Amino acid sequence: MKTCENIRKCLYGSQVFKGNEQIIKIYKGLFCEAGDSKITACKRYQVLKAAGYCPSHVLPNSMSSADTILDKMQQEKKLLSARV
Repeated sequence: MKTCENIRKCLYGSQVFKGNEQIIKIYKGLFCEAGDSKITACKRYQVLKAAGYCPSHVLPNSMSSADTILDKMQQEKKLLSARV
């Protein structure tokens, strides 16, 4: 079965999973190591592909769509640039 090309860095970079090897192992089994359909269903994967990075708070099974997450990222970017 195919494994996600981001498996080594993606979940380990997430603040949500920091230091919790059990949770990382579960999510890897459900998404990262579960073949193409599960990999491409992962919100972290979708956002990373579209934006080049994924915020640490985004979960693989986020209830928000990738488009919604990307819109929020864009809004935050505008807010940050307005403050500078």
